[in-house]
Amino acid sequence: MKRFSPAGALLVVLAIIGTSCAPGPGASAPTGSSEAKPKPGGTIRYGLVRDPIHFDPHVSAGQSSVSLQGSVYDGLVEYNDQGKLTGALAESWETPDPTTYVFHLRKGVTFHDGSTFDAEDVLASLNRIKDPKTAAPQAPFVSSFTKMEAPDPFTVRITLAKPNVTFLDRFVGDSNSTMFIASAADIASGFDFRKKTNGTGAFILTTWEPGGQYVFKKNPKYWKPGQPYLDEMIQVVIPDDKARVNALRSGEVDYVENVPWQELATLDKFSTYPYSVSWVMVRLNSGKPPLDNKKVRQALNFIVDRQEVMQLAFGGQYHVIDGPLQQQGNAYYWKELEGTYKKDDAKAKSLLAEAGYPTPADVPAMEMSVFSTFAAHNDPAQVVLQQFQKFGLKVTFKAIDVATLNANRGNGNYQMQMDGLSFSGPDPDNLRAFFHSAAVGHALAAKFKNERLDQLLTQGAETTNVDQRKAIYKEAEQIILDEAPWVFLLWRPTAEAAAKYVKGYIVVPGGLGGQNFGRWEYIWLDK
Repeated sequence: MKRFSPAGALLVVLAIIGTSCAPGPGASAPTGSSEAKPKPGGTIRYGLVRDPIHFDPHVSAGQSSVSLQGSVYDGLVEYNDQGKLTGALAESWETPDPTTYVFHLRKGVTFHDGSTFDAEDVLASLNRIKDPKTAAPQAPFVSSFTKMEAPDPFTVRITLAKPNVTFLDRFVGDSNSTMFIASAADIASGFDFRKKTNGTGAFILTTWEPGGQYVFKKNPKYWKPGQPYLDEMIQVVIPDDKARVNALRSGEVDYVENVPWQELATLDKFSTYPYSVSWVMVRLNSGKPPLDNKKVRQALNFIVDRQEVMQLAFGGQYHVIDGPLQQQGNAYYWKELEGTYKKDDAKAKSLLAEAGYPTPADVPAMEMSVFSTFAAHNDPAQVVLQQFQKFGLKVTFKAIDVATLNANRGNGNYQMQMDGLSFSGPDPDNLRAFFHSAAVGHALAAKFKNERLDQLLTQGAETTNVDQRKAIYKEAEQIILDEAPWVFLLWRPTAEAAAKYVKGYIVVPGGLGGQNFGRWEYIWLDK
């Protein structure tokens, strides 16, 4: 039996200003499941583009990893199929004032090892995320809490120094910043979270083989009544894009992620789920010369022909990023910033000259690291590399694997790195996860810092007035574009595909496509 030490034997009397109560589990039926009643049973085989790098519920490792993490672990809150916040391990929450959140936890939930979930696990998880040794992307967020306490075993109270308008959304997390809840006992015992799992999620990881397959059995004690529908899920690693799609066609797998744009139109006999929430960009390490010079970083942005990259690498689909950092239609899309970085060789040469390089040949040799077996990175990288070389720069291609890609993001062991990312949602607070100087997502490792930008990104999260927020984030984007920490390229097409008998899968609306993964409790097979 788990011991519980209340944070003070006090009666907590809350003057409730507003309460948000979660609907019952499964209250929102996922799109695509309304045509028939879900059928329990069966095994789904899921084609992954790569191995999950590790299993740690507090350290993000991209889309393929979060599909595993999200199946094994749960967070306090989640998005439903309408893109609305709803309760997960927290049944409901309330905000007695703008800087206080009180979570009422779900009772009767157990971890896969049979131990009971309660507030002790939440506090231990948050403290582990905050611990610098964990290197969790959400550490700056959790470190901003002034107090975390548990008035009783099923209540957690968090106090902030200032309001944070994206507080609850941040608790959902995404493939860049996970916020799952682990067992306090595991955390205290030094459990190897990278290689072992013990969550409250819908599936239990039973066996796994790197480069092979990951086998999950349903959690018979899952807290969502009647779910998961599937008895078993097998994630199969198929790095080659063509082979992965052919595995779907042949029936070797039932579902695949990362369908190349060239293949999408050929899958008319399958269910396809196209969307775009992913950036393609080149990370620039501001801590390594010559990229420690802002003018060089700006010059690289003027050298690139984004339309050519989009045409050759992605068939001309979706939108270039030549200025605004949000998608068109977003309330924080600044049309007047369009064209900030259009191809302009003369401007690039002028900037390089100002940086002390009279000709492109005078710029020191640079290296671009690329996850070369992943077409969504390799194809645009090849185009950008040719453009740099045609301009006269000495840039070489360094092929890396996905584990190195992920490690480089955190340790800064690169000069330039082709990369991609998905925002957790449409709010511009996403920028803080990459461009605030304390951000594990980029700035910290790349030694990128702008004090005014830090102020704005912090202020934006604390400001509730919409007009004031717009002014803040417009200035923030202008600074980011001027600082040029990345070569901004485009929003790329993304898609999944499945056999017609796979039901219950959706693309979460509202710019939340990155939340699609880890919702396997809703999937069922109509066969």
